[in-house]
Parts: sequence; structure tokens; C-alpha cells
Amino acid sequence: MKSGRVDPEPVRADIAAEKFATIFLFEDMNLREHNPDPEVTTFTESQIQEIKQHYRAVAHVAGPYQDGIFVYRPIGQPIGQKPL
Repeated sequence: MKSGRVDPEPVRADIAAEKFATIFLFEDMNLREHNPDPEVTTFTESQIQEIKQHYRAVAHVAGPYQDGIFVYRPIGQPIGQKPL
């Protein structure tokens, strides 16, 4: 395994193109903390902005994590339509 910096641009571009059928997060993008817990994996600021622009929250699942799991689907995908 190699360590080092990962280029976030390909993932940001895929988010902007709504290539992910579903995104699961441990935080609500609309109520995001300015200083999130560093032990919780998250996206870069540019990726988060793309999620806010191209995805909508469709579910909140109470779960084993403090705030549960937030489920996001592409805005271009009609509500109720199953992902391909």
C-alpha cells in the first residue's frame, strides 16, 4: 500500500455529474459543523459543495452513529425511482 496525497478532483467531477446513485454520510449537509470530528471520514469542501448542488437528502436512518446516517440521491433522479 502506498501512502500520500489523493487527488480529490475525479471524485468531485463524478459527484457533479451525478454518477453516484446514492451517497451515505454521517452528517446532514444542511447542518454541517464548521469543525467536524477529524475521526469521521468526510469529503473535501469542493466535494461537499457539489453534493449540496447535485444531491438531495432522501432519508435519515437512525443508527449506531451519533447522528445516524443521511442518505442522498441525485437531484436528477425522480423520487421513488430505483438507481440503475
